[in-house]
Amino acid sequence: MRRRTIIALVALLLVAPAAARAGSYKGYGETDWGYTNKAYCCEDAVAAAQDDSARACERAGGYADFRPSSARGRCDWDTKRGQDGRSVYRCSATASVNCR
Repeated sequence: MRRRTIIALVALLLVAPAAARAGSYKGYGETDWGYTNKAYCCEDAVAAAQDDSARACERAGGYADFRPSSARGRCDWDTKRGQDGRSVYRCSATASVNCR
């Protein structure tokens, strides 16, 4: 009886999907041209990257644990002059949220 229990537990561990590891799913976000404020552009790109990371975590069977109000990630931006002569920004970002 004890041997059967051990075999059943080992089989269950082998068959059960692996839990998603914390921070193992990198998300990507991008904005289009049109931002006149670089900070807002980066905030929106990082928020999109966090959402993408959370979706990847959940698709893998995990649970994304983050606060959308605290955007954290890496942002890169491009700038050009708009028709009115002001700087216009486009941003791309990467972020990883905690995944359990």
